[in-house]
Amino acid sequence: AKKPEQKQKQSKWEFGLLTGPDFNNVKFKHNYKTGLNIGATIGYRISDRWQVNTGLIYTKKKYKVAGEDFTAPKHTWLSYQDIQLVTGSCNMFEIPVNVRYDFSYNEKRRVFASTGLSSYIMDKQDYVCDYISSSNGQLYEYPWKEDSNYNYAMSNLNFSIGYERAIGKNFSIQAEPYFKVPLKGLGYGSIRMNSYGMYVTFKYKPSARIKK
Repeated sequence: AKKPEQKQKQSKWEFGLLTGPDFNNVKFKHNYKTGLNIGATIGYRISDRWQVNTGLIYTKKKYKVAGEDFTAPKHTWLSYQDIQLVTGSCNMFEIPVNVRYDFSYNEKRRVFASTGLSSYIMDKQDYVCDYISSSNGQLYEYPWKEDSNYNYAMSNLNFSIGYERAIGKNFSIQAEPYFKVPLKGLGYGSIRMNSYGMYVTFKYKPSARIKK
């Protein structure tokens, strides 16, 4: 008896490694230094056009914040000072859950749009606050840092568009400009940061064998 022939097709699962620059501001004021994203992604293709994606991204955000947009916790020493400007950075783990729609595709390339929500786990915070003292009216700097594990569930709304190009039977590379809208404040100062940048993702799509 002849053995059944086996044919290969791509699995519905795909895996990626990403990196890219990250920029942050509050109310589109005080653009600052470039941050960084690096992480891993997992995707599951529901149909030819629809896909669900998640992953774990380590992100370092750098920013300047006007004093009026930095809200120190109530009844802390800093909450009684006249904060003028805050420069800082924070390191966080991001867990996105996004839905992607491919509105143009063929065997070699895909053009898509994506939206979803991101949750954050804070790792480190580092601030320098410029404030006017309530006691003598002088301008001072107050440095402050903390290692922390605060969780911020579903704190950002994500939007992105992108282009994916095949570079072999099982591999592709993807460029994805993104913009993230804050839904809640992050960190010690409850900072509502806009984030934007571009992910560059190297993706692997395993083959699945099926009997013919």
